[in-house]
Amino acid sequence: MNFKYQKIILSGKRCTGKSTLLWELQKRLNYPIFSISMFLRDYIRQYHLSEKEVDEKRVELAKDIDMRILNLIQGDNACLIEAKIFGQLKEKFPQTCNILLTADEKIQYQRDAFREGIDLQKAKDRVEKKENEWYPKMAQIYGFNDFFDPKYYDLVVDTTQLTREQVADSVFEWLKK
Repeated sequence: MNFKYQKIILSGKRCTGKSTLLWELQKRLNYPIFSISMFLRDYIRQYHLSEKEVDEKRVELAKDIDMRILNLIQGDNACLIEAKIFGQLKEKFPQTCNILLTADEKIQYQRDAFREGIDLQKAKDRVEKKENEWYPKMAQIYGFNDFFDPKYYDLVVDTTQLTREQVADSVFEWLKK
């Protein structure tokens, strides 16, 4: 099946369903994937880095990741990309679809609590702390901070009340149009 978009970038805040949708779409489209979260986990493991050391390399890593994404979307092959944000999201690239996933904050906390095996209050504190630390750093790197403004995206999906299959179905149906 041919689609208008051969490159799909999935963005959104923590626990909005980016990784879940990545795998669901990969099953249906059979596109190769690039996941920032997987890349960072592998990078940290490979170089035995602490959280502080990763934070010190944040600018270098952000540029490296953006270059990898840029190479993928400018290449000839189809691909699925899971990226909380992409530094060049304000630019339009041929055959590239930017999808923003959103979810109610309470649902994000519940998903984090389930994933991490912690209580809801700890998940709320954890997610808010990570987000509050992340935003200023990314704004400093990229020179803007409205990363999740729907105007930059081709499709916005609120995953709050949807199952993983419903999210994948709605995105897949939209891609077929």
